[in-house]
Amino acid sequence: MARFTSKPNGSLKRLLAGLVTLLVVTMAFLCYCAVDTAWAGKKSKADYESDLVSTYFSPFKTSRKNMQKYTELMREINERNAAVEDSQAWIGEAYKGIHLRNLINIPKSEYANYKKYAGKKGRIYIIVHPAYYTFFGKGDMTEHPLISEFKKTEKVISNGGEYPKKNLVERLYDKMALDETLFVMQEQERLLRDFVEVYSTKGALVLLVLPRNYQKILYGYSKGHDEYARYINEISNEADNVIYMESVTATNGEITYEDLDVLMAFLEANDIETIAMGGGYVGRCLEGFYDSIIDAFGHGHIYQIPEIVAVSPDDIQGRWGNNLITQSGRLNLVQLHRNLLTDGAYNKVRTIPKLKHFYMYKFLKAKLARKEGERMNVGGAGNVGNIDDIQEYGEDNVDANDASYNSNDGE
Repeated sequence: MARFTSKPNGSLKRLLAGLVTLLVVTMAFLCYCAVDTAWAGKKSKADYESDLVSTYFSPFKTSRKNMQKYTELMREINERNAAVEDSQAWIGEAYKGIHLRNLINIPKSEYANYKKYAGKKGRIYIIVHPAYYTFFGKGDMTEHPLISEFKKTEKVISNGGEYPKKNLVERLYDKMALDETLFVMQEQERLLRDFVEVYSTKGALVLLVLPRNYQKILYGYSKGHDEYARYINEISNEADNVIYMESVTATNGEITYEDLDVLMAFLEANDIETIAMGGGYVGRCLEGFYDSIIDAFGHGHIYQIPEIVAVSPDDIQGRWGNNLITQSGRLNLVQLHRNLLTDGAYNKVRTIPKLKHFYMYKFLKAKLARKEGERMNVGGAGNVGNIDDIQEYGEDNVDANDASYNSNDGE
């Protein structure tokens, strides 16, 4: 009877080594596919299309009797977008330049005309460098997730083809996220897009701080094909209650002393008592703008809104990026809130001292779904309690225990 020797010969050794190598490579491939599938599963579970505005933001608790009104508002937004802003004629004009009024060019005699938008509480929403990641926020352009989109779109348009139906933020959201960093960026950009769409439609006073001379560093820019202008025109709906001003550069949110004087005169003319801030990035451009206005306005009524701020991809590579996406693929606002309360997080030099949370309502097929959740009770920096079970934006009410945001008397 043939027997195997106790020590394999050279051919058998090579065969076994080859089998081990094949097994290792196969396992690595399967692990990659598992990760790929997991991220794909998160994106495939989304209950909205990338171009559907699906989140309503409220700074105060909303009674159930107002639900139908908000449902109609969301339906109005999406129907208008489909009927007007998806048309080739509108997109072509939107690409040519920003159609909002620049605060610097508004006569002082007209400042008080905006008071009706500030509401009884005298609130202005200031968004610093909206959609920064999509248009500016990657140091090496060749690594940008949409670099192929820029080239493809430019070629189609130059050859007389149709403009893309979706704006660049929506096209970014359609990209498969194979890592959590891109997933966080996509969710941040989408939430801010929805916010400006909603608040421009409902008539709140919104000021956008856009980078001065942004065309020089804008990805994919060519004359007559300004993706950033199209995006700003689209989310603002070219509404009268949305205006803009410019920061000194695209890499810092600071404004000039001359522009600060104009801004302060505008705020005073409209009896502004509260500034609520969003945009990107935390600790960077947001902090630059905050530093520009804090001495003139005072820090007592300047707030940062976690739901609509963006964190730099560079600042979430370490421990501050852990758990920023929930199992169902949504931005983890609880974890973000914890991080924002930490002075060392997100490259912050001087922390914006106060946070204000929105109550967020999720829309699905023009129907409003609301689920009561636990509150986020904030007793001070680092003192966060009773929040471990809150996971989903849009499904839980999260507030910063601030009475001024908990009333039902509107904006």
